[in-house]
Amino acid sequence: MKVRYGGMNLDEQFECIVTKRPLPEFRASSSKVYGVDGEVFEGVNYGTREITIAVYALDKKRRGIQRAARDLMGILATHEEKKLFIGDERDKDGNELYRLAVPSGTFDFEQFIHAGKWEITFKQFDPFLYGMGQVKKLSHNMWRSFETGGNVEAWPIIKAKPVSNTFTIEKFGGEHITFKGDITGKKLIINTQRQIVKVEPDITTGEGLQLGSRFFSIEGGVTMRTNAMEAYVSWDERWL
Repeated sequence: MKVRYGGMNLDEQFECIVTKRPLPEFRASSSKVYGVDGEVFEGVNYGTREITIAVYALDKKRRGIQRAARDLMGILATHEEKKLFIGDERDKDGNELYRLAVPSGTFDFEQFIHAGKWEITFKQFDPFLYGMGQVKKLSHNMWRSFETGGNVEAWPIIKAKPVSNTFTIEKFGGEHITFKGDITGKKLIINTQRQIVKVEPDITTGEGLQLGSRFFSIEGGVTMRTNAMEAYVSWDERWL
């Protein structure tokens, strides 16, 4: 099976077999309300995810196994999440999906040299798979409809240059994101998932940036508009 992690094609030096690929834990939350039987459902979130891949060195000679092991260690020694591609994970149109993962567990180098086999466990703190990147342009006060793709909601990054000191981007149906401050002509970069907003150049007057709403995700068919001259909405499709 084809496996790529951090830019390295593991299948060029190893036979790769996925041995464990469970779904994340589904965590339903609820609350008690006085006078109401049972509990009130509030929502579902997902736990972390682990995937285990057995790798067998293709070169069975000791020196070849050592070289493959060193190459593997170089790519697994990471301090950040990297993209993990697995050959049979694709969307309905055949496009590759990837996970953001880090290696987890221990590695017995001598045992690997002796057996030529090792099981790598990758941990996903973000339990979703990601697909094609999408970008949609919104024009001043004009509704635009589009499909988000994937099978779960996506959290977009929004880039815009407000034409006044009040910026709004909204979804048809009422959800909106509104900011106020000295932002006319400046660049706003809004990361809805991390709930972070960057202003370029920085605001140096008044009370800074004021949020007058909540951040929102997008899912399925969505219709949006903005009061900026134009705004760009980008996201990667998300799959469970």
